[in-house]
Amino acid sequence: MLFLPPADAVVQAPAAKWFGPVHVRFAVEFAGNPYDPEQNDVKVRFVGPGGLVFERLAWYDGDGGWRAVLVTPNQGLYKAELWRNGKVTAGEPEVEDGKSTEINAEKPLARGFLRTKGDRFFWDDGGGYFPLGYNLAWQSPGLPDMTEQLAIMGKNGVDWTRIWANHWDGKNPWWISDEKAEKPGPGWLADGPLKRWDALVEACDKNGVSFQMVLFHHGQFSSTVNSNWGDNPWNAKNPGGFLKDPADFFTDPEAKRRSKLWLRTAVARYAHSPRLMAWELWNEVEWVDAYKAGRFDDVKKWHTEMAQYLRSIDPYRHLVTSSSALEHREIFESMDYLQPHTYPVDVRTVISGASYGERPGFFGEFGPGGRAEGAELKKVVRDGIWAGLLSGQAGAGQYWYWDIVEKEAIHDDFRFSRAAMDDANLPIHPVARPISVAADTLERGPAVIRPGADWAPQTTGEIDLLHPTPEQLRGWSAYFQSSTSANAAMGRPLTIRFNAPRAGKLVLKIAAISKGGARLHLKVKDGGEAIFDSAPAAEERTDAPDLVVDYPAGPVEVTLTNDGGDWARLASISADGLAPVRRAQGLGESRWALVRVDGGDAKEVSLSGLGLLDNTYPLSITDLLT
Repeated sequence: MLFLPPADAVVQAPAAKWFGPVHVRFAVEFAGNPYDPEQNDVKVRFVGPGGLVFERLAWYDGDGGWRAVLVTPNQGLYKAELWRNGKVTAGEPEVEDGKSTEINAEKPLARGFLRTKGDRFFWDDGGGYFPLGYNLAWQSPGLPDMTEQLAIMGKNGVDWTRIWANHWDGKNPWWISDEKAEKPGPGWLADGPLKRWDALVEACDKNGVSFQMVLFHHGQFSSTVNSNWGDNPWNAKNPGGFLKDPADFFTDPEAKRRSKLWLRTAVARYAHSPRLMAWELWNEVEWVDAYKAGRFDDVKKWHTEMAQYLRSIDPYRHLVTSSSALEHREIFESMDYLQPHTYPVDVRTVISGASYGERPGFFGEFGPGGRAEGAELKKVVRDGIWAGLLSGQAGAGQYWYWDIVEKEAIHDDFRFSRAAMDDANLPIHPVARPISVAADTLERGPAVIRPGADWAPQTTGEIDLLHPTPEQLRGWSAYFQSSTSANAAMGRPLTIRFNAPRAGKLVLKIAAISKGGARLHLKVKDGGEAIFDSAPAAEERTDAPDLVVDYPAGPVEVTLTNDGGDWARLASISADGLAPVRRAQGLGESRWALVRVDGGDAKEVSLSGLGLLDNTYPLSITDLLT
């Protein structure tokens, strides 16, 4: 990793101060459902210097009391009053020191909360934030407790993760999977999962790991993809259930009412955390039944309504997002940033090709599209991290498999990436954008292109093998559709062009063949051809041979078609001896650049296209491998 720092320092924006958090508890109980504001709209009013009043939602702690937390822009002493249903109640608060009825908001909150500006993230103190990390969705058997894993993440420079509110490891307060445990009544929440979240939020704060709190996930309301619908307590087939169809979740009044009870409790209990990056409404909403049925407007209206509700009750205005495929971006108009997931044939190409318009965006999940282990897996992880950062996205690509991070001990890849980001002081360069940097070497290796889209319509019809544009790769789908299949409209033939200094061989690698079969035809204009015809089978094929054709010296044109039963998943197209053995990807400004150089062995590497003004620049190099 190369870093060319500028000559002049960058001045930080003035700091926006917050103070706290400070906690207060009232030893009092009220009749009725403590999680339903129609019965118990309980808040704490903090009266501070000069009569300033800040109101915070209170939550029932399950131990005979109500609690609230204050983070305030005004330092000083505060008195706390408990209010229920618009009326002040009797009772003295219990404060942290146990000696006074006043609380002292004197400790500055280090950086404040995260915001967006343009297509970047910033802390309240003006500093930039480029998230780097991996997922920690649930507690995996055989791994350290999630709180311990968060400590390991922090020690290795990780400052981002996603945590799900799922039922199978006890983090969903409205869905208790333990058959021996007491189930919450209609509209009630269980205290055990909420206490588990208390510990996780505290661990994130302690270890400097910002997190997205995933409030709902697709399996809960999908009957086909990772389905948990049969066990869902809101399913009308189960005791106390009320939804006859999972697709009705987005429109049913009771489902929306109960969703808001959960959201309100989450805000009351966890919104004080500066490490709560965002409320993530859904994990992969594209897999729920409503989406698959084409009820996009229902899904959009639900997102809009819940985002508005969160913003109306969250005093710190945490960001709101939802992770999903982005074919129907209109669903996410009310989201603060966009977050797709990908498991493609080539992580680097797909992540590098993503764009989000004027909002921030980055990949909240990525992983290899096939099997990867050892050095190959570590390369996939580095490719995902740096493809996101160097393609102008708001954060690194975030690896999904936290169990593999632990079991394969690949923490170093995050630690070394953090060192490179820190060395380059990336957060103070939010206006840096991708640069057309190229690496050249005396040694030559294969020219390789890989699909830049996964399951998507193919918009690219022609690619320059030696100089492919991002648009060409972004429009090339790994799923090469048959012209005779039901998905024929998603596909089109592909033409590869290049000038060859000498004759050689073009190689097409195939990752998989659909159960429906495929017939691939690779043909050189005025030259040879290769055909692979795979009949329908009981399972997808992953053993397809390479297709190889000879090409002549001079201008070369090769066409690829598929007129078989269904799709073929393509891995790459290559021609040996035509390209430098190293490649480069970079981000830069007129007097600063951050460049990743990777590939095979070379005695020397020259870089062009850095876009720097004429000057002499210091050079810093970070090895991402050791």
